[in-house]
Amino acid sequence: MSDRTPLPLVSVLMTVYNSEKYLREAIDSLLVQNYSNLEIILINDGSTDETVQIINSYNDPRIKFHDNGQNLGIVKSRNKALTLANGKYLATLDSDDISLPDRIREQVDFMESNPEYGMCGTYYYTINKEGDIMREVRFPVNDGDSRTHFIAGNCFCHSSVMLRNGVIKDLYFSESYQLAEDFDLWYRIAAHSMIKNIPSFLTKYRIHDTNISAVKEAAMYDRIRMIMERMFKGLHLSFTSEDLELHTWLMAYNGAYFKDTAKIRALSNWIVRLLNQIREIPGYNIELLEKLIFEKWMVICVKSGHYNQLFLGELTRRFKGHYLKAVAQKLTNRNMQNIT
Repeated sequence: MSDRTPLPLVSVLMTVYNSEKYLREAIDSLLVQNYSNLEIILINDGSTDETVQIINSYNDPRIKFHDNGQNLGIVKSRNKALTLANGKYLATLDSDDISLPDRIREQVDFMESNPEYGMCGTYYYTINKEGDIMREVRFPVNDGDSRTHFIAGNCFCHSSVMLRNGVIKDLYFSESYQLAEDFDLWYRIAAHSMIKNIPSFLTKYRIHDTNISAVKEAAMYDRIRMIMERMFKGLHLSFTSEDLELHTWLMAYNGAYFKDTAKIRALSNWIVRLLNQIREIPGYNIELLEKLIFEKWMVICVKSGHYNQLFLGELTRRFKGHYLKAVAQKLTNRNMQNIT
């Protein structure tokens, strides 16, 4: 972008709730961006810790602070941030994550040069509680692969996303999909514009050692199931309610669900039918989808104790070359039991 070209305003949206531990690090990562025309919209959702005091300690005109006055929940808070945003582009960052210094500049450069894209994410690092880098995560870097990946799960880190305001303004996050509201929104944005990830590591996403409760896991399953049903219907796939259930628990790596031999065999049959149908749809990367589904299948086999299915099942017979290659790659990593 030329120095003579006015920099478009970017609104960075962050909702906060009892975020005192990592909030300052998140805010500081935005204030030191190599991009000057920012507004940082902070929505406090009824915090009871030192969150408000931390926000008030800043004296920077780029920070716009709104207090809900009570806890309204993350979806209402994110939508409130959307209504307050004035920017041509909207960047999202969770209050415990970090934007690296070039993030906003690189994403704006891409969006300005590619008006057909309504959304872009980035590669990212996962970090632990102390901020140490744990691993690198790469997601699809073109529109077709991103849409293909959606069949196997979300492929955008919320804290890495930049949205075009003109695309998002009439969509918003849906309360009906809480716990998966970002995945639902990305899928709906894809119906209006192209989507992709920029192949640069521009975000740090913090992993916490907290387990999701059984109640939230069940709710998450319901939301993902709803998204996948809508997606399958949109692709005109042939599927049953059992197929949808099998696919959703596959995405969740729920080994316990597949302990029953009949369930693991039904999953194998569904995978065959799914891949055969997707192969007939133009624009979808069948090799990528095979890789993603085979990897999930292998983890399920290990978690459910069906080791014999790794080499003796229907997938070996139907997709021998591609499947065995995927198995070999995963076994080489020696981390199958640690993938979740």
